[in-house]
Amino acid sequence: MPAKPYHHGNLRRALIQAALDIARDQGADRVSLRRVARQAGVSHAAPYHHFPDRSALIAAVAEEGFRSLSDAVQAVERSVAPPLERLHAAGVAYVVFAVTNPEQFRLMFSREIADTSPFPELNAAALAARGVLERAVAESRATRAVTTSEAVELAAAWALVHGLATLIIDGQLGAEAMSPDGAASLSRSAINSFWSQAAQ
Repeated sequence: MPAKPYHHGNLRRALIQAALDIARDQGADRVSLRRVARQAGVSHAAPYHHFPDRSALIAAVAEEGFRSLSDAVQAVERSVAPPLERLHAAGVAYVVFAVTNPEQFRLMFSREIADTSPFPELNAAALAARGVLERAVAESRATRAVTTSEAVELAAAWALVHGLATLIIDGQLGAEAMSPDGAASLSRSAINSFWSQAAQ
C-alpha cells in the first residue's frame, strides 16, 4: 500500500518508512532514492538532504532493524538466566525477528553495507545486537567442557540462526515455517539439536 504523501514533521523518518514499504511490497532490491521520494510524496531531490546515496538510506533502514533486533534479544537476556538456555532463546528470537521482518532483514545484511565503518550508528546497533550472542556464548562455555575456541563457537551459533532465518524467509523450509510460531518451533528444535550434538 503506498505511503500517505508527506506533508510535515520528520522527513528522515518518513523516508525510512517509505523504504521499508517499498522493500515489503516490491522487494529489497527495488529500494531507491527516487522510489522512496515518490512513495513519501516529496520531490526527487528531497531525500538527498538526509541521504547522499542509496547506501546511506539502506544503512539507516538497517540501523533501525538492528535496534529492533537488539531489543528482542536483550529482552531474552533479561528474562532467561541460564546461559545456554539464553543462547537458545536468543537464537529463536533472532529467527523470529527475520521471519517477521524479512525484507528489512535482507537490507540489514546487504552486501553494499557489509563495511559498516562509514556508518557509526549502524555499526553500534549491529554490535549491540551481536553482543547478546557473544555474552551468552562466553557464559555458556563456563558451564560446559568445550574444546573449540570462543570465536569458533560464536561463528557456529551465528551461522546456525542466520542460516535458518535465511532459508525460512526464502521459502526453502516450507510455508509453515514462514509464520512466527512455525519459525519459533523449527528454530527451537534445530538449535536444541545442534547444541546437544555439540556437547557430545
